Amino acid sequence: MDWKKRIKDIIDNNKWVKNDTGVWKVQCAKLFEDDNTLRLILVTDELEGPVSTQVEKIIVTNNEDLVLFYDERFNSILKEEDYDKFSKLVDKEQWDALFTGEATKNLVDMDVVGSEDGFYVEPHEGISRFTDNYNESLSEELDKYFNI
Repeated sequence: MDWKKRIKDIIDNNKWVKNDTGVWKVQCAKLFEDDNTLRLILVTDELEGPVSTQVEKIIVTNNEDLVLFYDERFNSILKEEDYDKFSKLVDKEQWDALFTGEATKNLVDMDVVGSEDGFYVEPHEGISRFTDNYNESLSEELDKYFNI
């Protein structure tokens, strides 16, 4: 599989991706590139609002799952007035939905959440679960390609 193309396709698809993070918790993530850096907008029903963070590691597991890890300290907590910075990625209706307290449900209801089998977004602290089950050289190649 061409993993670089897969990541680019997820970005170009311009959909949110829903991940079940366990114990009835769900997050939606939107992957994008900014100044040659992979970034995410994340929403969960547990957070006060959306956050923007940088992808810190890419892993391709031995099961051919693609996992992107982000720093859980978040680069920035987004505010409603930040819309102009993200207006090329998220339309106004989606943006407003991010601040309702039911962002994941609203995004699903708006039909802007895509299905990406084998694609996961995880906080960096969970990386240890994958260290014995991944293609190290391919993962390092992807990190280098995407300036991580």
